[in-house]
Amino acid sequence: MLKEIYTPGHDVFADTLIMHGVVRHLAASGIVEGYVERLGERYKISFEGEPRALADIESVELLLFEIERYVVDGEEPVGRLRKIFDANINISATRSWLAQLSEALVNAELSVFTLDHKAKFREGRTASRRLSTVYLTLSPIYGKYFIENRVAKENKAFGVCHTCFAYLNIGFLYGATTIVIITRDGRRVVQLTPAPRGRISIADLALLQRLTECYLVRSQEMPTLAYPLYWLSTGETLYATEESLDILVWVTEKRGNFQRVTDAMALDLSRIMEFIAEVKNKTRGWPKFVECLALEGPEILAQLTEVVLFGGDEYTVVRALSTSGKCAEDWGQVDILAEILFTWKLK
Repeated sequence: MLKEIYTPGHDVFADTLIMHGVVRHLAASGIVEGYVERLGERYKISFEGEPRALADIESVELLLFEIERYVVDGEEPVGRLRKIFDANINISATRSWLAQLSEALVNAELSVFTLDHKAKFREGRTASRRLSTVYLTLSPIYGKYFIENRVAKENKAFGVCHTCFAYLNIGFLYGATTIVIITRDGRRVVQLTPAPRGRISIADLALLQRLTECYLVRSQEMPTLAYPLYWLSTGETLYATEESLDILVWVTEKRGNFQRVTDAMALDLSRIMEFIAEVKNKTRGWPKFVECLALEGPEILAQLTEVVLFGGDEYTVVRALSTSGKCAEDWGQVDILAEILFTWKLK
């Protein structure tokens, strides 16, 4: 008989990471029979079998060891811990974040994910110390500031229970690709995570996480729309399922002493992956071309993504690609890409 649990319904970004965390836990327990179903901004996860305790999963045991080495012994962060360390724009909160995570991983319990979970655990804007703080890295809408009676207030963080916090972090580590851009006056962090639109098998999502568990460090910024195409073209492009998928993208940054969310959006991941598959099928050297554009013409990548997703003026994009200097010269197949774009718009 299938067991059913529900993500808590915080928001689509946090719930998608929690869903990915649960899927990772189930797959690591050898459970791949079942499915995930999108219900607005939350998910129903149905599966067969009895998962092991989260803290008994080998990768989680290693993560707990890495946290102890950093928090207790002061060692340099390594392994999975490095992804959290590099993606956190609020460096002063790192030790608190990891101390909360260590406790959450040991106390997480899947069975608490019921339809009334959020209300039952009184999660939300609160000063309660029994709840863990959701940092901007883990969701773009839970910043320090909030609106109450039309007045901006601060110092009321969004708090969640141990189980939510544990799976948020596991989902971030395995279900989201992180791109960190180090700048002269701070850092910009781009998160990308796939979100099913309807129903998808646990096996397909577990396979898709092979694509999402990495993180990259760059020294040059790009427009936000450029990142999905860049990531999917230059990484391990893996079209693991025929089900419809979105890609959730959010950007946090620190400039001097200021921290903020600059973008949060949902894009059609399936359409981007289909476009990349068609280009790779008809041309050679596409990943190298995209890498070149990321350095020499990142605005062109953003324009190309816009045409692929929303239509628009493909002629302008083709002209920009044709005059992209060394990138177009080395690739030499802009004419094939132009043909793909002109027919793509008709699909």
